[in-house]
Order: sequence, then structure tokens, then C-alpha cells
Amino acid sequence: MPRLLLLVFLLACPLLAPAADGAASSRRLAITFDDAPRPDGAFLTGQERTRRLIAGLEAAEVRGAMIFATTQRLGDTPGAEARLRAYVAAGHVLANHSHAHGWLRQAQAADYLADARRANKMLSGLGEAPAYFRYPFLDEGRDEAQRDAVREGLAAMGLRNGYVTIDNYDWYLDALAAEARRADPALDLDALRDIYVQTLVDAARFYDDIARDNLGRSPAHVLLLHENDLAALFITDLVNALRSDGWEIIPAIEAYADPIAERTPRTLFNGQGRVAALAHEAGRSARSLVHPLEDEDALRALFVSRGLLAGATPPGDLLLINATLQAGDGQPSRAGMGLRIRGARIVDVAPSAALVRQPGDRVVDLQGRWLLPGLVGVHNHMHLPGAPFLGEPAARLYLAAGVTTLQTAGSADARAELALARAIEDGDVAGPRLLASAPYVTGPGGNGPMDKPGSADEARAFVKHWADLGVHTFKLYRHVQPEIAAAIVQAAHARRRSVSAHLCSLTYAEASRMGVDRIEHGLLSSTDFLAGKASGDCRSPLASIAALDARDPRVDALVRTLVENGTMLTSTLAIIESHFPHRPQGEAQALAYLAPRFRDDYRLRQEQLVAGRANPAYTPALLAKLMAFERRFVAAGGVLLAGPDTGRHVLPGFGDQRNFELLSEAGFALPDVVRIMSGNGARALDLGASKGQLKPGYDADLLVLDGDPAADPSNIRRVRWVFREGRRHEPAELRKGLEGRLGAQHAD
Repeated sequence: MPRLLLLVFLLACPLLAPAADGAASSRRLAITFDDAPRPDGAFLTGQERTRRLIAGLEAAEVRGAMIFATTQRLGDTPGAEARLRAYVAAGHVLANHSHAHGWLRQAQAADYLADARRANKMLSGLGEAPAYFRYPFLDEGRDEAQRDAVREGLAAMGLRNGYVTIDNYDWYLDALAAEARRADPALDLDALRDIYVQTLVDAARFYDDIARDNLGRSPAHVLLLHENDLAALFITDLVNALRSDGWEIIPAIEAYADPIAERTPRTLFNGQGRVAALAHEAGRSARSLVHPLEDEDALRALFVSRGLLAGATPPGDLLLINATLQAGDGQPSRAGMGLRIRGARIVDVAPSAALVRQPGDRVVDLQGRWLLPGLVGVHNHMHLPGAPFLGEPAARLYLAAGVTTLQTAGSADARAELALARAIEDGDVAGPRLLASAPYVTGPGGNGPMDKPGSADEARAFVKHWADLGVHTFKLYRHVQPEIAAAIVQAAHARRRSVSAHLCSLTYAEASRMGVDRIEHGLLSSTDFLAGKASGDCRSPLASIAALDARDPRVDALVRTLVENGTMLTSTLAIIESHFPHRPQGEAQALAYLAPRFRDDYRLRQEQLVAGRANPAYTPALLAKLMAFERRFVAAGGVLLAGPDTGRHVLPGFGDQRNFELLSEAGFALPDVVRIMSGNGARALDLGASKGQLKPGYDADLLVLDGDPAADPSNIRRVRWVFREGRRHEPAELRKGLEGRLGAQHAD
């Protein structure tokens, strides 16, 4: 397969639409190499590696790469000093990676600093004194005292932290490649190149997504590589692929001038690099900050799947082949693709011809069908007005429509949600992974059944109580007062829980500055443009939004505030559409699942719409404005999410599919729609390292469609199968027997 995978990859990249969280052209990175000068490898001698690496960087027009040297090698590696001098002569920069390459946590601070000083002296003899030090293993210490003592000692030596922002396991890729070469000297280098390039480009995207989510921007990144054989063999291919993916390659010194260089993390979680450390400090879980292929078992399985290593493959791997793949990462769809699924995980994603068949594989030919990641809803409900808990019927309907993960956005019965979530995970009920929310929090004048903490202390106690019970998120509702909202946000973040808000008493700008993670309903609930509005005052914003000039500079100012603060926005176009008389309303297939009294309510609402009782502000122009705002937010680098706001006749699963159609109507191309409804949702729920994309190492949550959703978005309804963590479900079986049960008493 000469260069097959790489060719597919490179051909796809120039067609990239701007990713759903900002234009790719704004991304910059520098290339750095650790552990130089390494000894002979499985493919190249040390001297050959240095020559090839210098030539490859020159061919790729890369200037100012940084070479982090381990000076112990100067005494035990032939030609080591000449190799380091050659890097400098080629225009690259030497930096300090210690003398003995030891773990800080296993040393005393004084000994560690003495080792760094020894390396500095030796490197200074080769030219200018190094200005940067990179901690071996990115290990900055076992406790705060040790960390701070070493930081101060390095600064006294004039050494700045040579941090990384894009981590990866290229060192283990090199080890696997050496093992494969020993087993087969005629190893397929094209297949090896493809794995190396794709893994590293995907790691760059992964950590840039984390940066945009948590910093509100893409910093000048620093890519960690090692001075190994794979780097020397494939550096030109890697740089070309990065550029095709929208990255500008810059000198390392320029990258280290980025403001992130001054943001020293206080966390001890530094092993994934600075972007991950800052995100962890802000409350992200450690697991969500590790790329799925920073895992030795996952990488070995990838080598076996591509035929580079023999291995004991468990019988029963599932191969889905010959599908058109939309991976959920913002890239164009690719035809002729295959997935290898082992248990609950995706082992490999590649052109079908590149997947080596193993004994016992179960092969399913999906010619003419489409593969998408499972939908991730972030504004979904397990209740309807008048039915506080929908139970198993709702769970099954969500899953049947392709929703494999959902977060409820405010609960009418949080304990029942938590119990249902446990039942789903135990396998007693079929449904998506369900992340329960606490009861709604509102304020004076708000809905009667909702919680209304009377003080900041009561708000903090509310958070503690529900966090201890296991809820995933908290929802602020329309009348919540500023001091209560601020206390909820502070307490929730301290417990590493997120906060969303359906706003009115607070403006979007106030909530964003307060630290609210997600604002619901696009622009529709924004009171930012109400004249004379006082903080804490809840008045309908509908007329002010309807009258708003799209060119009003206040709109751009609001978007900037949201993006700079990393505030995500949730599109709920399905429920919003239900207010507009000129729009389609209920669909017969969905209405059949409602209990009779809810179907009666639906008919009454439709009669009122026909009779002209809708608010006159709900015009086609207003809906177009709401859709345009969501496009504007994304174009500015904002992270847009989606959920149907289940209610009225917008029902579990059917509402998510309608959102898919409406986002397409709003002007988003298919890669962006899928990223909004899958990848972005997973990131927002702290699951971005395991869900929301079809990539090696991710959970096998996916949809098989019988039609092209790019040609016709309504094909999102033509679900052949839903896979939830590798288990295949038939939509018809999931829906069987549920007619008339949604909202009925004792429906669960």
C-alpha cells in the first residue's frame, strides 16, 4: 500500500473547513527534540540520524528547532559532541535536558540542581549558554516545596522552563517500530509513517482543543518529540501534514515568547505539559487531559491492526469496512474507511485495505453507509412539564436516535436520574451514558418547585449535598440572583463540577465573567441588550433581541467576552423552533410515544399557534438572526454545543435529530455539525479523551446511517445501528413497546 494512508490524510487536510472552535489558520507550533544525542537505533546510527534529521528539517524549511540535550551522552555516545555542534550549525538551538536524565521526585532538590548546573557547564562549552531547561519526564517534583525550590534554583542559573504544550508517546512508537524491525527487516515503512504522522497531528489537535476550551485561545504551542529514528525518517512528512492541517511552524524561541510562558501552573500535574496543567488547575479531570494514544496497549494494538507487529489478537474483533467516515473532529468525511472495534473501544481507524484481517474477526461491510460518532447531548432532560421523571422510555428513545451520551440540564427528580444512570451502567436498562444534574437553582419570583437558596452559605451547602450524591453539573435558572449564582459557581468548581445557566436576571457577560461554563439557548435568553436593566432584574429580552441590529458593535463585544472567558454556548434550536408559527411542529412518529394527555396538550398548542396567539416577535427574521449569531460565535473561536431542551413535542432523541437538521439549515457544514453535536459535547462534559470522535483509543460509540447526511441532513434519522461502547443496538428494538408511554404515570 505505497503511502496509501498518508496520501489519504494529506489529500483530506487542505479541504478542512474551519474547526468548530476557531479557524485552523491561527494555530502555531514549534518543534523540539528531547534526549539528544541518542545512541544508535534500529534503523539508523546516531550519526546518520543527526544528518537525516537536519536534512529533513531543512527540506521542510523548519528553522530554530530546539534540541534538549542530555549531557551524560557526551561521554558514552560516539560522536555526540560533533552531532550537537551540527544542530547548532544548521540553525537550531541547544537547551538543557539535565545531565543524568533523572526524575525530580526521586531526587533531592540540591542534587537535581547540581545535575542541571553540570549540564549547563558542558553545553556552554559547545557555544552559547543554554537559556532553557526541560525537566526529564516533565516531572516538576513530588510536592510543592521541592517544586518551588527547583524552580527558584533554575531561575538563579538563568534557565527558563522549556515547557511543552503538545505531549505524545512518540518514544513508545519508536520502541514499537524497533521491535517490528527486529521481527521483519522488510518492515512496511509506509504503514509506519502513517501511524507516526497521524498520531502526532491528532495529538496537536487534541491539546489545541484543550487550550481553546480553557484559555479561550490557541497559544504558540511547543511540540515534544524525541531525537529518535522515527523523527529522522519522517520529520518532513510530519511537518507537511501539520501545515496541511493549518499549523504554522515557528522557531522555538518565538513560541516561548507567548504569554502562556508566564502562566506558571501551581498544580503538581505537569506530566502532560503546560496546557494540560493549566486546564487541570482550572478543574478539568486528569483523564480528560491525556490523549487516548498516550497508552502503550492502545499503540501496540494499532501496530498489530496495521500488520506491523504480530500479536495475540483476542478473537471476535469487529471490523466495520467500506464506510464513509465522518470522525467528528472537523475534518472532511472520507470514503472507503474501516474501524476495528475490540470490546468497548476503537482500536484502529484507517482505509479498509490497511486493516489487516486477524483470525476470528467479525467483518461487516458497510458499503453505501455512513459512520458518525454517537451524539452527545448537553441540554437534554429526563422530564416534561407535568412528568417529573420519564425513566427508561426516555433512555431507550435517546439511544435509538443515536444519543450515546447525555447530560441532563436541570433535574426535576435528581435522585431518580442518579438511580437510572447506575442502572444503565450496570446493564439493567438500555440507554446512553447519563450524567445527572442537580435540581434547578432559581431566585425570588422563579418557578415554585425549584430550589431558592437564601444566602451564599445555603448555596454552598446545596452544592456540597448534591455533589456528594454524585451529580455531574448544576443549572442556574432565570431568576437566580448574582450573589447566589457566584456562590454556586465557586462551590461547584471547587468540587470539579460544571455550571450551566438559562439566564435572565444575569446578562451573558455577567455570567461569563462569573465563570459559568455553559450558557443555554444561543442568543435567545440574552438580556445584555435590554435598556436600563439592573443586575438581578429578570425581564423578557425577546423584543430587544428582535430589534437588535446584527451590525451593532455590542454583539461583537459580547462574543469576544464569551470567547475570551472560555464560556461555551449551547444551541437548542429544536425547542426554539417550536415557538415559531411558520416552522414545522410535531412529527407523527415522535408524537406516537407521548402519553395521551401530552398529545392533547400538543394539539391545544397547535390550535393556539394557528389562531395567531404566538408572540409576534417570533418571525422568520428573528430565527435567522439567532442562527446567524451561532455561526458568528463559532467563527470567532467560540465552542458551540447542542441539546434539544426536551419538552413540548421535542422528544428524547427525536429532538436531537431535529437539532442536527437545524444546525445544517443554520449554515454549518457536516463536519462542523457533527463536531458540535459530538466532539464539542464530549469536551464540555470532561469526556473529550474518550468520547465524541471516531479515533483509535476512543470508546466505540457510533452511528451507522443508511443515507448521506451531507446531501440530506434528514438522513440522520435513517439509523441502521447504534453502538454504545461496542454493543450494537437496533433502533426498532429499543423503541418497541414504548408507544404512548412517555410521560405516563409509572412509565418506568
